[in-house]
Amino acid sequence: MSTSPEAPPELGVPVEEADCPFRDDDIVRAVRSGSFGESEVPIGIEKSTETVELPRDEISFTLENGTETSFMMNTYRWSIWKRVGGDRFHVLPQFWNQPLMKLQPGDEHTWTVTINNGEKEGLFPAQGTDGDTVAGIGGGEYAFATEGWFEGDGYEKKTGFCTRFEAEGDDIELTPTEGAVAERDGDTVVVTEDEEPTDNTRLAAFVLTRTEETEDADRMIPEQAVRWNYHARSFNYRNALPFFEEGVETVRYETYDGTHPAFGVQEPHVIEYEGEFYRVSAEELG
Repeated sequence: MSTSPEAPPELGVPVEEADCPFRDDDIVRAVRSGSFGESEVPIGIEKSTETVELPRDEISFTLENGTETSFMMNTYRWSIWKRVGGDRFHVLPQFWNQPLMKLQPGDEHTWTVTINNGEKEGLFPAQGTDGDTVAGIGGGEYAFATEGWFEGDGYEKKTGFCTRFEAEGDDIELTPTEGAVAERDGDTVVVTEDEEPTDNTRLAAFVLTRTEETEDADRMIPEQAVRWNYHARSFNYRNALPFFEEGVETVRYETYDGTHPAFGVQEPHVIEYEGEFYRVSAEELG
């Protein structure tokens, strides 16, 4: 006599009601820690502290599977978001490896995020299955999120989990990298670095130009601009935005680039940064 498998649980609330930030459109339900009791939702994220103290601190997030069903997930796929002015902005990681893992009933997984705002390497993409050391985190409200699906469901019916925490400390200051050298000619600044080309790179320019306000601009915050841009393979925003002093209309960051198209810019577009609007474009120079 066979027994029927345990039906996958349906937990939390519809994702649009959860106030949780996710990048995946396949998430249909979500659980925000603190919104439900353990008897109501037997799986969720527990955090080690409510508040981290900048510039250096540590916080852990644990997902424990208290259900009777295995939870299919990717432990690389965690994310940190910042809330600014009512909107959520994805800060990190910028990409994930894609293995499929299984959190068995009764098992748990912990991510430990070490914040060290003085650690240069922490500005590169975080990619650990157990968390990572990160930098460039300013004071404010953040959220940690992850997702997966219960065995018996499919990846098109994911459940997401999130929890909030506060970072207490100063805002971050967007400053160029140590090797960046700027020369101004009228209303244009050209930023260069002392780099040598390789067989896989060619000289290119990442160009920001002041423009008029537009409704379809992508808003950017300092915690995003300060990071090594995975798609551009450089600190392109960090080496352009700080040079917009009074009277500067265009900043060109010229360096050896190995991405196609240059700096990962598919088409010119507009960003908003600290209330100012900039047209983003790129050129191959050689």
